[in-house]
Amino acid sequence: MPVSEHPIFVTFSAPTWQVTLSGFDVGEITDRAIAYVIPRLPARNMLKVMIRTKQADAEDQIRAGIEAAIAAERSRRCHMVQ
Repeated sequence: MPVSEHPIFVTFSAPTWQVTLSGFDVGEITDRAIAYVIPRLPARNMLKVMIRTKQADAEDQIRAGIEAAIAAERSRRCHMVQ
């Protein structure tokens, strides 16, 4: 997906912190969001993600990337415990 003139904002919220990442490239912002969220997975059910953009299909693509990375990381951690 080409870089658009429409910005993308990805906000992560937990009970004690909040951070917003921003950019224009869907692939780059997805990679940055995954890199940010993986070390913070112990927040588990308390972690909320909000994605705002006017780019077509960008929200779905970013959300799918984050969800896949979280599922893979949780699976990896589960296998390490066994």
